[in-house]
Amino acid sequence: NVSTVTGITKPAVGGVLYGVTGLNSSLPNRLLGINPATGVSGVLGFTTFGGVPVSLQDIEYTPVSGRYYAIKEGTNQILQSLNGLVWANFAVVPTMSTLNGLAFRKVGAVTTLWVIAGGSNFTCAANFGDMWNYNLAGGLIGVDSYNALTVGPVQPELGLDYFESTACGVSY
Repeated sequence: NVSTVTGITKPAVGGVLYGVTGLNSSLPNRLLGINPATGVSGVLGFTTFGGVPVSLQDIEYTPVSGRYYAIKEGTNQILQSLNGLVWANFAVVPTMSTLNGLAFRKVGAVTTLWVIAGGSNFTCAANFGDMWNYNLAGGLIGVDSYNALTVGPVQPELGLDYFESTACGVSY
């Protein structure tokens, strides 16, 4: 049994989901195959970066680039992979914010990667989080904020999905 999966996405092919594990998992630094009907998972292998095991936070896939994207857990570093197992640099967010979630947004023919962090004060009122928008070549397009729609301190974001605009950016 696996405890603490830090991200799930659809794989490039097949009916199973892919999940990644972080440092606090019972099986850290792993890529899992997850049956969406039963929830049963199996280890597909170790996730590595530079030849050493790496803990990942969130994972997303886009057929536009044919790549998986993830956050190196506890950092401001975004990684990319062709197979979900061997990871390479994609981008480093230009502040030392701890990143928490990824999502792709498609507008017309253009798909971009959005990465979100916990609370800060970038463009909205206090206690709102920052989002960085990247093209699929790793270039920073811009920075925005999201409206957490909560009272009090923003909790670390564990996922992000684009479905509704707000005055400050995109709600989740």
